[in-house]
This record gives sequence, C-alpha cells and structure tokens, in this order.
Amino acid sequence: MELTFINELGRFECEGTQFTSGDVVEVYLNDTWKVTRIEYNDNHGGYYSVDGYELLGYPIRLV
Repeated sequence: MELTFINELGRFECEGTQFTSGDVVEVYLNDTWKVTRIEYNDNHGGYYSVDGYELLGYPIRLV
C-alpha cells in the first residue's frame, strides 16, 4: 500500500488521488480501516481528520 504524502498544493495525496475538505475517507491504522472525514483549518495546520486520526504516512482511500 502506498503511504499518504503532502503534495505540491499542500493536500494529502495517496495512490494518485488528491484529498480535500469534505472527503470521506478510510485510513489504515493498526491493521484496520477507519472511516473519517478530511477538513481544513489553519489552526489545525491545514488538512486534518475530524476524528483525530493521523493521515500523513498512512494509506488512505475514498469511501
């Protein structure tokens, strides 16, 4: 599985898919896919999971 990185636009990207605010995704953590939503807020340092899951460096995919 490819790991998520921050692309040149400052957005999460994984396996050729760019993720933005409002996207519902699954993130692979601790051998399990967990559903969350991506949002953007400067106070959170940019894009983040509304459930507090780490996204950077983990596989994510659209639901």
